[in-house]
Amino acid sequence: MNIKLKGFIYVSAWITAWIIFSSIINAGLIAVNVYAQAEKGTLVTFFLCLILFLGGAISLYKEIFASKS
Repeated sequence: MNIKLKGFIYVSAWITAWIIFSSIINAGLIAVNVYAQAEKGTLVTFFLCLILFLGGAISLYKEIFASKS
């Protein structure tokens, strides 16, 4: 598989997973009245999930795209 295509799929999958995971967490926090919809809490939730997912993506990147030399 082409390395550029593999990289595009890798990044797209992580972004999709981040959005879905953050949205589920955000909906749960809104449902239990931690904060109301469209408040700063939503931004904080998405930002914290972004940091979590960036860490995961970077750590797995080294395993998936390891040089085969």
